[in-house]
Amino acid sequence: ADTDPRGDGDRDVEEDHALCRERVSAAIAGAMTASQLYVGDKLNLYERMDWLCSTAYSATPNDLAWATGLKPRWCREWMAQQAAAGFLICLDGHGKGEGDDELRFRLPRACADVLSDPSHAEYDVGLVFLTRENPLRVVASMADKKRGQDSQRVSKSKNLTLWTGAELVRRLDKISDEYEAMRRIRENATARGVRTMATTYETNVAAPEAGLDAIATFALGGGGGCEKNHRGDASTFSFAAESKKRRSRRSVKVHPQPMSQFVANWEDVVDTLRGTRYEDHIVQDAREVAAARGVG
Repeated sequence: ADTDPRGDGDRDVEEDHALCRERVSAAIAGAMTASQLYVGDKLNLYERMDWLCSTAYSATPNDLAWATGLKPRWCREWMAQQAAAGFLICLDGHGKGEGDDELRFRLPRACADVLSDPSHAEYDVGLVFLTRENPLRVVASMADKKRGQDSQRVSKSKNLTLWTGAELVRRLDKISDEYEAMRRIRENATARGVRTMATTYETNVAAPEAGLDAIATFALGGGGGCEKNHRGDASTFSFAAESKKRRSRRSVKVHPQPMSQFVANWEDVVDTLRGTRYEDHIVQDAREVAAARGVG
């Protein structure tokens, strides 16, 4: 049986259903928390919670709704999610009634410093945006995942078939729209003083050591044009403390070669993209082929 390359010991990735469920749960929880952190910053919910807690120690959803002008139900859902994520404390037994709207929440001092006060030395919310330089490779990853786990192995044979025609263009349009939304979020976050970092999958594959170190340095408050008084260095992260040999064992490159070398219906893909705004992906593949052959 294949063991897990992501560092979960000898757990069997083929048969361990619990492992899959754990990863699904972690991915969903991470996505929800990231989005709600953004909502909290965008709508000044942390700043309002800090003000409420400084005057009354804790706050109810109705209190936060009054302070922000938002609906109590929205505030209740946000506060509950933030408590589950560990950013707010739900004070048991401090409600005046039995309803959820009477539950009281507190923003801990440390979280207030990090999330609500831009003048504080510990204020540091940073966002990392990871994209592909070539969105067509995202489509290839989708096709790989659709075929199953066994397909996600490096192979020099033409063993992958992509969508073509309107379906391929539709998928590329969706990816482009998502990347554009990420760009707008980054611009908005930067304008609000939030540190941001943009990197690509290709950059991190080409230089994994430097790529991971750059992300770790950013996460610790360095880079992004913002100096912070953080202690520690990149070795704080478990991946940074690993040996290079162990890191390489956990890294799986899926089809790193030019796409024309592993896509069985590449000519059909070229016919679909020719004359569209995605025609550059064909040219990019030709450049990759030339670089692999050492042609200038």
